[in-house]
Amino acid sequence: NPNAPTAIRLYRLFVEGWLAGVKVGGERLYLILQAGTDWTYVKIFDLSDPVAPIPIESSELPMDVMKISAYGLDLAVRDDQIYIPTAYHGLRMIDVSDPSRPLEAGFYNQDFEGYAKVIAADDYVYVAAPENGLYIFKPQPVDIPRPSLNVDLVGHFGGAANTVLVQDDYAYVGFGPEMAILDVSNPSAPHRIGYLVLPGQD
Repeated sequence: NPNAPTAIRLYRLFVEGWLAGVKVGGERLYLILQAGTDWTYVKIFDLSDPVAPIPIESSELPMDVMKISAYGLDLAVRDDQIYIPTAYHGLRMIDVSDPSRPLEAGFYNQDFEGYAKVIAADDYVYVAAPENGLYIFKPQPVDIPRPSLNVDLVGHFGGAANTVLVQDDYAYVGFGPEMAILDVSNPSAPHRIGYLVLPGQD
């Protein structure tokens, strides 16, 4: 009953810090937790039973490997990969085909200064960065020994992008009080075809 939500289970994550991101992919639940300045955790749960998630252990990722910013975290899930935009160490791609042993499978060294949002849609990953605009990436087949070759930047649209949602060939991007509608049918040349301005912002 959406009008009367009821808690059916409480999980204590046993880390100091805060929960920064939550996503579901298939029968897995992914959590990003920031614990002080030393560790970032990606905790993975088995959702075979949605009301009784089972934690998959040994899914911690040390910060000196992931280089996750201490502020502003989000993640996207695509097949057996998760994508995490960081403030000063670019977009990180993590292979979770073995969820008990996540491996960094790719990265693109583009700073997303501020709280970047990320979404995976079809064959692309979109990052909305408050200081840099919308970035469109094309992940490549995973080649673990050469992670720098596994993520390509294919498109960019400038501005102060706060959030993004993609449906079919269109990206809906928040730019402050304005929502821009971008045609991304050609990801290498995104262009604006419309916009909405929030009431009272004229």
